Amino acid sequence: MKAPEVLLLDEPLTGLDPTSRTHLLALLQDLHASRSPRIIIGMRAQEELPGWVTHVLDVGEGGVIPMTRERWRGLQRAEEKGKEGRDESKERVEEGELVVDLKGVGVKYGNRTVLKDITWQIREGERWHLQGSNGSGKTTLLSLLTGDHPQSYTQAHLHLPSLSPASSSSPSTTHPYRTHHLNPRKRTPTAHLRTLIGVVSPELFDAFPRRHPGMTVWEAVVTGFGGGFVPLKGSERVGEVRVADEELGFEVGEPSEVEKEERRREVEKWRISRCWEVLAALGPRAWSTAGTPETEREFATRRFTALSPGEQRIVLLMRALVSRPPLVLLDEVWSGMDEGMICAVRKYLTTEGGVGEGQAVVVITHWEEEVPWVGWE
Repeated sequence: MKAPEVLLLDEPLTGLDPTSRTHLLALLQDLHASRSPRIIIGMRAQEELPGWVTHVLDVGEGGVIPMTRERWRGLQRAEEKGKEGRDESKERVEEGELVVDLKGVGVKYGNRTVLKDITWQIREGERWHLQGSNGSGKTTLLSLLTGDHPQSYTQAHLHLPSLSPASSSSPSTTHPYRTHHLNPRKRTPTAHLRTLIGVVSPELFDAFPRRHPGMTVWEAVVTGFGGGFVPLKGSERVGEVRVADEELGFEVGEPSEVEKEERRREVEKWRISRCWEVLAALGPRAWSTAGTPETEREFATRRFTALSPGEQRIVLLMRALVSRPPLVLLDEVWSGMDEGMICAVRKYLTTEGGVGEGQAVVVITHWEEEVPWVGWE
């Protein structure tokens, strides 16, 4: 194959640890020095500009603006100076109930040890930043938290959230008629974990079934309540959500049909309200630079397959947050999003309406500046 004259790389550094980034940038620098091929690299605004880059094309709300490297660095320094002196600290919330409890957890493949003697407790209201080099076991650890790893069943002390009926007689602001408690993984139904853990990850982005018959944005968001990939029948139309009998959360006994239907209507009303909340907070009107952005309803009717990669990722984030799960895992959540989307997501995650004090969040990224919260663990 003939050597290319131009090499186009869109966010090649995303997901790489510092060591891998250094190696890749060194290779690109050598290619740049040889002038064969010429390199155009797409980067996020928060990433440090490689030293060999000579010109920048800034694509943002102001349009497409070409400039020299020196001009770009001058603008960056001015922005950083404007941030000086801001108090970004945040008091920790009081110690909440345990959401995850790991003690002495380990994973081995034959003679190869991937994780050894991991002890970690995650409580309600905590904000964690999980980082480590590529191959250090982050993905394996996350698969233990979600219960997807086969060895999660064999751990002596791996306790994860499990659903239990709520004692309240009216829907709560988190999970109507359902509460959670810790259970050993081997006694925790996987369906419970799907409901109680909201996940955004590169693996989910790749696996999400885009070809489910005409799946709309609304249907994709609704799947977040059950954690599956296919919405419950009756939730296909925008503005409608169907709730299965097992999701009604009756404590004991067999309720009457009237009781079930009354509760079903209340839970459906809460879920529909939550869908519109996340669509309003994270939909096009929160980040689009178009003259007349789509309304929440217009965006909700769009086919998931017709969205850009950044739009698909923000819809999967809506899916992860819509049920207000007690545990949220955000793995490389910013990948593919433009500056407007990132700002909207940061605003939602750090305000009262986004992630509540009763929810624990783990952000997985190589870079501290990508963590929405400052002053937490």
